[in-house]
Amino acid sequence: MLSPSNTYPALQDDAQALSPSLLLELFGQTPIAFHPIYVDVTGSLTAALWLAYAAYHVAESGTDPEGWFQKSQEEWALETRLTRREQESARARLRELGLLQERRGLNQPLSYRLVTARLVELLEAACSQQREHTAARTESAAEPSGSNGSPRR
Repeated sequence: MLSPSNTYPALQDDAQALSPSLLLELFGQTPIAFHPIYVDVTGSLTAALWLAYAAYHVAESGTDPEGWFQKSQEEWALETRLTRREQESARARLRELGLLQERRGLNQPLSYRLVTARLVELLEAACSQQREHTAARTESAAEPSGSNGSPRR
């Protein structure tokens, strides 16, 4: 079997050629993209990744009429590379924040439901906080200072 570097030797010399579509073609894997604000909202990189992939899955595959969807732990691991413990930790953090609900039926896999109203609430709060920090930095940068670093009067 040819490796991607043998199949596409130019890739070794041109990192720009590693586009998502080429990687999909070579390896058959779709990328998982997420917004960094998910990390700000959850306080956890793994929770942010789990949340982003869940949102992607819901957008692509949909949910039942009540908003529930299923995905096995093995599917999560295969698609996200998160270990069982990382998945459990991420889900625990999302439940703690009110972003995720879970249920298990008799002889059924675990079902999940994203609480989008809570997600919007936390995203708005994070954006507001970021705007405040940006405004404070802008104000402090605009203040003239004397030669000793203190504001001029």
